[in-house]
Amino acid sequence: MACMKEDLSESNVKIEFDFKVRELSYVFWKKIDAELITKRQYQTVETEITFEQAVLQFGMSLHKISKEYDLLKIVSNPQDDIISVSLLPYSIIAYIDRAKGSFSILAPHVSPWEADYTQWKSALDFIQVYLDVDLSPLEKEVQEIKNKLYLNAKAALIVGTTIKSLCDSFLPKKNWDYQLDQQCLKSEIILKTSEGIFYDIEMYHKPFANDAKLLIDLLNNPHEEFIPDTVSCQILAGNLKEMKAAIKESFFRIKQISKTIQSSHVMEV
Repeated sequence: MACMKEDLSESNVKIEFDFKVRELSYVFWKKIDAELITKRQYQTVETEITFEQAVLQFGMSLHKISKEYDLLKIVSNPQDDIISVSLLPYSIIAYIDRAKGSFSILAPHVSPWEADYTQWKSALDFIQVYLDVDLSPLEKEVQEIKNKLYLNAKAALIVGTTIKSLCDSFLPKKNWDYQLDQQCLKSEIILKTSEGIFYDIEMYHKPFANDAKLLIDLLNNPHEEFIPDTVSCQILAGNLKEMKAAIKESFFRIKQISKTIQSSHVMEV
């Protein structure tokens, strides 16, 4: 299933690249989350304080933070059993549960924080640390991966067509069975050599455009190889028919997810 021309819009290229960005983001925030969880071992407890006093102090401190960070603070009805305070645009939500006498903090990418009202200062520290997370390393990684992998739709089509032509002209001469599946930014080739060995080759398009020899060498002499965000080749064990079906299913799911994301973008607008 080659990457068809109608699939190669700039929006589809961007959506596919966003999957890669999400991978980087996941790794980055997983580390931050682990650090925040470790900090919870050292909670500040204030025993000589009432629930209402803790709520008042917490609210005043949040107001100060919202001013300092230029955040929009939205507070639900203070008379409700559960009070919510939202800090936008960070989507941080603090829940104050009168019945339980507890504070809960929800923030994107990290595990929820929850504790007794006597630990309201720790809840505040959690929010402060979250707001102070330095995003520059993640931004740098995203820019580096963009420089390494991102192609516009026209260039992606040219490179994808070149890889398809290379496979169609080269592999049949060796009497090797193969399956080619292409996205906008990478191609995946499953081939079976005359010795009955299965290989799974994944080639990103931009690195191929810079050095086609990387893929040509693997097609000529398949062997295990791994260059991050460039090319990989591994030996597979199994039935070719089953592997083809699995590859088609994975690409189908990616396309379905892409369509869902596109629809949600339209709805947001």
